[in-house]
Amino acid sequence: MSPEPGLTSGHLVVPEASHAESSQSTSTRAQARAWKTKAWLEANGLQSGSGSGVAFVSDERMLLHAGPEKHPERPARLAEILKQLEMSGLEAACERVNSREATREELLRVHTEQHIEQVFTSGSSKKKGKSWGMPFGPDTYANDQTPLCASLSAGCLLALVDHCMASTDSTDSNCNCGFAAIRPPGHHASEEKACGFC
Repeated sequence: MSPEPGLTSGHLVVPEASHAESSQSTSTRAQARAWKTKAWLEANGLQSGSGSGVAFVSDERMLLHAGPEKHPERPARLAEILKQLEMSGLEAACERVNSREATREELLRVHTEQHIEQVFTSGSSKKKGKSWGMPFGPDTYANDQTPLCASLSAGCLLALVDHCMASTDSTDSNCNCGFAAIRPPGHHASEEKACGFC
């Protein structure tokens, strides 16, 4: 059996568009901020996810959504966020929520059937000689992995909300807020239109 697309022996293969960016290191200023944050978390006994009251969800497979190399919404953006959350200890301080894909029924609560189908087939609209296309307009790209990543992005957010809402009735968790590090972004999307980023 072959590994999932984009995964090799359990490790993520980062798309070509972000290889150059992934070699850039985190700034000295960001590193200093991360170490200060980590020290504060340790001093306040918040280095494990049991006491912060904050839930966290992400999925590295969302890095597979890649397009033009210089596009502002690219895999390196999420990769750097995840790196700094880990470096600072903030990821470990949060209660981890399992990622998941959104179901078609959940997507239909917000989007039209036609729009969902357009997103699910968007990976096949590639520019000549490119691994991506612009099926939604001049600022929103898609590649073969975009349907999976979009489903994960929506599903992760739903999983986070469900977790935090269930926490209000649970003695096992005290999370009443959370952070979802997800992409592709969908916060400007409408019922029947994708809208890239801000």
